Order: sequence, then structure tokens, then C-alpha cells
Amino acid sequence: MPEQLRKKQLKQFASAVLRGIRGNQNMKERFLMKLTTNEKPKVKLLTIKEAAQLVDGLTEYRIRQLCLSGKLPCFMAGKKYLINENALIRFLEDIS
Repeated sequence: MPEQLRKKQLKQFASAVLRGIRGNQNMKERFLMKLTTNEKPKVKLLTIKEAAQLVDGLTEYRIRQLCLSGKLPCFMAGKKYLINENALIRFLEDIS
């Protein structure tokens, strides 16, 4: 089972790099850390601004519209929309 999980994570990382996500060194380090530790990974939540900075070609306005339309899963904490990083990656994989 762990071997299948590692292959899946490596495949996700490779597809993310190919899609042109900026900051892939940080993402690479997180994936490698997940592969080498047995700890349960923490959920990474992004604001709209952070999500827009992570992905080339998506503006804050477009991400906000995706949240409002319900196409991109998110939730509100106060006045801010928070987006699960894994949900964002899955969403990008589904539309490509």
C-alpha cells in the first residue's frame, strides 16, 4: 500500500510541474517530506491571493469567481475564502 501511495504522489508532483505551477521547489520538498515521514500530513489552506500566485495564468478575480460559482471547493473563514491546496491541484487536473 505505501508503495502505491508514493507512486501516486510522485505522479501528482510530476503533473503539477508540467502544468507550470510556480514555486515547485517548495512543492518538491513537501512531497519528499511526505514520502520520508510517517506523520499524517497537515492540510495546507490557501487564500485566493496565494492560490493565484501559485498558478500561472489564474488571476485572483478568476479564482474568486470559481469559488463563488461552486466550481472550486472552498470555505469562508470570516471574510476570506480558503482553498485546500490538494483540492486546487485536483481541480486543475480535472480541467486539463
